[in-house]
Order: sequence, then C-alpha cells, then structure tokens
Amino acid sequence: MVFALRDKKFPRFSQFKHLPKILNAKERWVVSGALILILIIAAGGAARFIYRHLESRPMSGGVYKEALIGTPYLINPILATSDADRDISRLIYSGLLRYNDKGELEGDLAEQFELSADNTTLRFTLRSPIYFHDGEPLNSEDVAFTIAAIQNPAWRAPLWRSLQDIAIETPDPRTVIVTFKKPAPSLVYLFTFGILPKHIWGEVDPTIAERAVWNLKPIGSGPFKFKGLTKSRDGTIATYRLARNTGLYRKAPYLEEITLRFFSDFDSALRALKERMVDGVSFVPPRLYSKIPTKGFTAQTITMPHYTGIFFQDRKNTVLKEKEVRKALALALDRQKIVSEVPNAVATGVPFIGDQLDSGQIIFPPTYRLDTKGWRMV
Repeated sequence: MVFALRDKKFPRFSQFKHLPKILNAKERWVVSGALILILIIAAGGAARFIYRHLESRPMSGGVYKEALIGTPYLINPILATSDADRDISRLIYSGLLRYNDKGELEGDLAEQFELSADNTTLRFTLRSPIYFHDGEPLNSEDVAFTIAAIQNPAWRAPLWRSLQDIAIETPDPRTVIVTFKKPAPSLVYLFTFGILPKHIWGEVDPTIAERAVWNLKPIGSGPFKFKGLTKSRDGTIATYRLARNTGLYRKAPYLEEITLRFFSDFDSALRALKERMVDGVSFVPPRLYSKIPTKGFTAQTITMPHYTGIFFQDRKNTVLKEKEVRKALALALDRQKIVSEVPNAVATGVPFIGDQLDSGQIIFPPTYRLDTKGWRMV
C-alpha cells in the first residue's frame, strides 16, 4: 500500500510514520527488535573504530600530592642522608648523569661522556645552555665546585671517601675532565649526584653548611623548583611545594606542581591515602601491603639497586683460605629457599642494573667432592 502511493519504489521518510498502523503486534515487535539490534551493532562498530584509532597522550598540567615519611632537613644533593631529603633533592637538582626508566646510565647535564680505554680518565661535555632556577648559568665551574665540596671533609658529605682519589680539570665552561689515580671503571656510576650553584654555596662556610637556609629553599637546575612550604605548630615542615621548571634544558615535566605532605609513620600516610588527602605514597614496607587501598589505587613494585650476600673472610679463617672450600660453601647454599622464606621477598640475579656489575660466574655441577682435597664426611 505504501509503495502504491508513489511511482518510485522507495517511500519518503514521512511515510514511515504510518508503518505502525499497517503492522500487527508481532510484526511491530520484530521490527523494533531489528532496529535495536542494528543500533547495537552500529554502536559496537563505532566503539571499536574509536578504540583502534584513539591515541592516549599525557596532558600538561595538574597537581600531584604525595605522602612521605619523616621531615626534610637537608635538601642538598651532597649532604642529604634521609629518604625524604634524597627524594626531593633528585627533583630539584640535576646531575651529570642519570638513570633512565630502564635502569640504564645516560647523560643528564652532560650531553656526552666518555671513559678512556685505560679507565683512568672520564670526560664530560655539558649541554648548553643550562640555567639554575634563579636564572644564573650552570657551567663546568659549578661541577668542579661541587666535587671539591664533596672532597672537603668540612662538608661531611656521605660521598667523601668515594671521590678522594680523583682530580678535576675544567679547560672550558662546557668541559669537565675527571682523572683517577688508578683505573676505576665503576666510578662513572657515582656521577649522578646533583650539582650545586657555586654563586650561592661558594659564599657558605662549609663548617656550618648544614644550617644554611638553602637546604630548605634550594636553588637547583632540575625538573622542579622550590615554590613554598608550610610548617606545623611544632615548627616541623608539614607540606612542601614544587613547581615545574619551564626553563629546563630538556623536555619539561607534564606536571605543573608537586605537593609533598610529611607524616611521622607509614600508617598515617596510608590513612591519608585512603581519605584522598594525597594521591600516592612514596614507599610502603612489605608488612603493610595489606593496608594499601585496592579501590582506585595501583601499587607499583620497583626493583631497588641493592643486594644481600655472604662474604667468606679468608683473612680471618684459615679454613676459608682454600678456594675449593669457599666454592663448596657457595655451591651448598640453597638460594631459592633463602628467598622463599623471606616475607614478600623480590630477588633477581646480579648484575641487576644493565652491566653495572661484572660478577664472576660459578658453574654448578650435579655433585661436588671435597674428599679429593683431604676433606671427609663426619
């Protein structure tokens, strides 16, 4: 009937409104179901198309709030000893080198670095230009000053002993040459410490450096710069604010600001996380894993660069002077059992960061006999 109204074979859209009048109840249900099915299929196809062609990209801006344990005291790359001080120092200060997200060593302030074939000379070429947060340029003199400060016992720097046997040359503002008294290929991994501005710290008496105001209001060259702090009634720092360094020599961070809140213990920090006072907690000990909120939060396990080992002191024990005895003891250890009996243990073989450690390898035979060396079972 509908098609008879026109010479053309397909009706106008306005004619479809009369369709329910010529369909019975069963036919109307069939047509409605077909239309709903078509809509579902179309929506699913559109969703798949969008999912396949949609690219997620980070947006610039936003504030991240993190809970830390303790209170900052020495936000200084060569003086920091607490976790809180070290964590904040890494955000504010830059080093010659840094570790990337794969645990590999790469240049940071240094555009290039090269270790000589005899492992006695390390040459750094700085990026240009680089500026501290106060606008002053950073050059090789700042690097030399920082290393000299570490070598000076008056500063009481934790790295003091590690850098005693090196000499520094700065032939030009972009070049730093480090010379070792004896071959030391592993020392390259130490040069991730932050660089101090000489124009500020050069005026500070090393014997009272720990009391300098710059330890709490630091000037660095890193991805974030000091913005402000608040104190609680007892005078301890309650919050610490960092702003994005828009003048960074490499790509600036996406976050506009970081707010750090300090707590006296992990339980308080986890309560703040649960109550949404903070967005994250810097570290949670294994004994408190069960208290981590599961809804809306993600726990990340990070492999830390440390190891546990047993050292056979052959100088103090005559029995251990025999290499075969030390080898037998090493072979007898059930390493997997040791790891499995430690709660929440995460173990990996060395070397654990790239090829940072060149460890010897022991070939494990199915049996090992000491009786050929004069030993016997008792």
